[in-house]
Amino acid sequence: MDFATLERNISNLESSIDSLEVWLTLMTGLVVLGLVIEYWYEIPEAISELKEGKEGRWKPICTIIGAVLITIGVGGELVVQFKASAEGTDLRKANDAISVGLKTAASEAIERAGKAVERASKADERAAANEKEAESRPR
Repeated sequence: MDFATLERNISNLESSIDSLEVWLTLMTGLVVLGLVIEYWYEIPEAISELKEGKEGRWKPICTIIGAVLITIGVGGELVVQFKASAEGTDLRKANDAISVGLKTAASEAIERAGKAVERASKADERAAANEKEAESRPR
């Protein structure tokens, strides 16, 4: 596979990843919103039950702790996802910079190699001419 095809494939994959990251962020945000809405009334009710001593003390405590942990956990996933996305973008930029540097170095090396071949060819021509001249001289 040539470099141009690889670059196109990488570009397509990066676009796809960017799109998926947007969708993942949106879906995680919806889950966080759903949890907040779901527990908006449950937590005050659980606190009220806890104060009144209804249905034992553990059920409302578990409801409150569970709601808080789940919401914080999913919200934390959203924050980590944002940070991971930013790090991924920085990584791709760094890889692109390395790729540009390598392409430049390769181009310069190819140019120097071409000039070296040209000089070697001229040196061979001079050596051949010197050899003919030396052969044509009387001994």
